[in-house]
Amino acid sequence: MKLILVEWIDACSGYGGWTPREELSHFSVTPNISMGILYEETDKEIKIVPNLNACNLSCPTAIPKVCIKRMRQLKL
Repeated sequence: MKLILVEWIDACSGYGGWTPREELSHFSVTPNISMGILYEETDKEIKIVPNLNACNLSCPTAIPKVCIKRMRQLKL
């Protein structure tokens, strides 16, 4: 089991509906920091969870590898 810290970039979108063109400058990708247990890793993505037990896991997050800026394993 690996506890990891991931620095990654997420997309940004509006609230739905029409947006005035002048407000487009307010939209930008968002830097994020997530920490959790590395549950699964593929060539395209990682999946982390904050909690798990023998039967369940909570709040899984899938992060595309192309969005990851830095990932490091934390010492337990």
